[in-house]
This record gives sequence, C-alpha cells and structure tokens, in this order.
Amino acid sequence: MSASMSSVNVAAVAQPKSLFDRILGIFINPRETMDDIVARPSWIIPLVLILLSTVVYVFLMQELILDKAVEGMTTSNPNMTQEQIEQAMPVVKIMTWVGAPIVVPIMYIIFAGLFLFVGNVILGGQTNFKTAFSVTCWSGLISVLGSAIMIPVLRAKGELTSITSLSFLESSGDQGSPIFFLLSQIDLFMIWGIIVLGLGFAAAYKFSSKKGVVTAVTIWGIFVVIGTALKAIF
Repeated sequence: MSASMSSVNVAAVAQPKSLFDRILGIFINPRETMDDIVARPSWIIPLVLILLSTVVYVFLMQELILDKAVEGMTTSNPNMTQEQIEQAMPVVKIMTWVGAPIVVPIMYIIFAGLFLFVGNVILGGQTNFKTAFSVTCWSGLISVLGSAIMIPVLRAKGELTSITSLSFLESSGDQGSPIFFLLSQIDLFMIWGIIVLGLGFAAAYKFSSKKGVVTAVTIWGIFVVIGTALKAIF
C-alpha cells in the first residue's frame, strides 16, 4: 500500500505544469516552477510576452523617451540647434521602435550564454543552451510585471526615473552620474528577477537554491560595479 501511494505521489510531482501554472508559479513558487521548466525547457511564450511588454512600454512612453533622447543630445552637444534636433528625430523614432525588439532578444541570448559559461565552465556543472535560455526568459517575466506597474506611474509623473529603485537618493538629480547609475540598479524588480534567475540556475545545475541565488547576485553585483566604474571614467 505504501509503495503504491509513493508511486502516486511521485507521478503527481512529475506532472507537467500548464502554461498558466508556469506563469503564475514564476511569481509565487519560482523554485518548483523552475524545476518544471528545466525538465521541459521552453522559451517562446515568455520571450513573446517580454517583447510585447517592451512594445507596449515604447508605445505608451514614447513621448517621454523622445524627450529624454533630446535631453541627451543637447547635453552631449550644447551647440545643437533646434533644426538639427528636428532632423535627428525621425532616426531616433525609428531606432526606438526597431531597436527595442531587436536588442531585447540579443540581451537575453547574452545572459543565457553567460549563465552557461559560469555554470558549465567555472562551476563545473552541465546543462545546455536551450535550458539556460528558457530559464533566463522565464525569469524575465518579473520585468513584465514591473513594467505594467511602472508605466501608469511614470506617465503620471512625466519622467522615466524608476519608482522602485534607490535612485531617488541621488540628491543632485544628475542622472548621468555614477552614483545615480549605482542606485538605479538597486531596484525591487531587478533584484526580484535576479533571485528568480538564481533559482533557475540552481534548478538547471541541481545546486542548492542558496548557491544558485548567491551566484546570480554575485554576477549581477560584478556588472553593477563595472558599470559604475565606467560611468565614473567616461
């Protein structure tokens, strides 16, 4: 009887999660969900959701994005005339719409490659690119939620500064400063996403959750330090 019940329990645990269960599970039960994703890797649905979220963000925030672009042009070239700005705007608009859908998948491919390098080469584990890419894309759904929450607030405020980061502590208001960059990276949804990615890392390599999260946070921390240093230099 006990052996029969044990078999039933194992079968229940191994039962594949539905798409809805995976999407919900990433937010409320990420480790178990990542175990399911690693067992049956898939990346198309989360990547499509991320791309749709990006397109919606660009559409709804276009005016603020273009204002920010103009501010950047005039800051880097104070002598730029209004006519020159108007001539540059069509290119900026095209780059805004075309760039985001192209850059986002490339970023996720790079993240997955880094994921694979650290796990397979540095830590001596073993997984494949499809698994690494799937885990990376599913962890990206945290950013989709973050975008959905931030868009209406940022539109109401009329600015692009994140409301969930520590960037508000930069009192000078200089968004090009190293301190602003550092504080902007300490963001609720970014940290949440990194932790979920770490749990996926743990699932892919059969590490403990702690080891996976520590690895992901360490890599993220290194990139933040490098980015801050580059901001200070240039």
